[in-house]
This record gives sequence, C-alpha cells and structure tokens, in this order.
Amino acid sequence: MTDLTDLQAAQTIKIVGSDSTGTETNAVNSSANGELKTTDILDNSGVNGAISVGTSAVEAKVGVSILANRKELIIFHNGTGRLYYGLSNAVTTANGIEIFKKSIWSDKVGPNTHIWLISDTAGQDIRIVEKA
Repeated sequence: MTDLTDLQAAQTIKIVGSDSTGTETNAVNSSANGELKTTDILDNSGVNGAISVGTSAVEAKVGVSILANRKELIIFHNGTGRLYYGLSNAVTTANGIEIFKKSIWSDKVGPNTHIWLISDTAGQDIRIVEKA
C-alpha cells in the first residue's frame, strides 16, 4: 500500500453557522490561496434613537424591545447630569459605573444582556445605537 499525501488523506470538513430561521450561513471559508477566513461583522441591521434617563433606571435600548441578534450597544451621554450604567434595573448612582458627559460607552452586547441607565438628574438626553 502506498502512502497518501496529506491532501489525499485529508477529509472534507464543512463549518457553518445558521441564522434565526435555521438557514445555513457561511461563517468560515477560505481564500483562493487557502487562507482560512472567519467573518463576524455587523451587516444585518441597526437602530438608533434618543431616550430620556432620570432618577429611575431605564433600559438602554431603542424602542420597546432590544434589537434581535444585537451584537453591539453604543451609548452617548448627551446630557448635563451624571449618568451611570449597570446590569440590572437595581442600578443606582451609588453602585453604577459612570459614563462621563459627552462621552461614548460601547461594548459587544448580545440581545440577552440588559444594560440599565440611571442619572442623578431628571431628563437626561441619551443617544443609543444597537447594531446587529
């Protein structure tokens, strides 16, 4: 029996992902010169809007629900008071992490992670972007 070359011995492997409907997507592919490539880009959709944050916790989202398949959340503090965020609606100005005035907070945040905002001043103008 003759020895097989590496190429002859290799088996085909298919790596795919699927979208919310179960349709396969090409999550991994290769270039013409054999380089393995993966893609995790924001190319599905996105929403942006303004919310008012005061002295009661408000969820950081645009509209009534979090964007389906959200991958990134951006918060811009366009207000004049102090703004804090946390991971539950129990966030307070004493236990939250401050987002400074005129600054942006951004993180990779999926649709099952809830970010809550609270301020020491009523009516703070906060801009939200959700990307999927």
